[in-house]
Amino acid sequence: MIIKKTNLFFSISLFFLFFLVFFLIHISILSFNQVQLTSSFIFPSYIFNFVISILVLIIITKLGKSKNFYLGFVFMFLSGVKLLIFLLIFYPVFNYDNKIDIIEKTSFLVPYFLGLILEIASVIPQLKKM
Repeated sequence: MIIKKTNLFFSISLFFLFFLVFFLIHISILSFNQVQLTSSFIFPSYIFNFVISILVLIIITKLGKSKNFYLGFVFMFLSGVKLLIFLLIFYPVFNYDNKIDIIEKTSFLVPYFLGLILEIASVIPQLKKM
């Protein structure tokens, strides 16, 4: 999927839709397996990744309009910062019992990679224009 529209509102709406669908599927799977949703830290994880992904989208969109030749490097830097912030905030919570189980891993990885894939899909057309 490549986001071809340059309308920022459309892109944010699309991000919201994808995050919502994946979130509902994720909590459905956890509920089906009788996992307590509050213990998985899934809500803050999705919210954090959605907000940071939107910030990355806005920054990349604004820089892409000015034909910034460093757009790819800015994107990689922002992705690294996103991962660093996420790990600084959430790793202590996930590791409070000195182990990170599969539920905690998926609570981190699913929204992180969803945001990353959507960010990549939005930056590809801008990089092709250069």
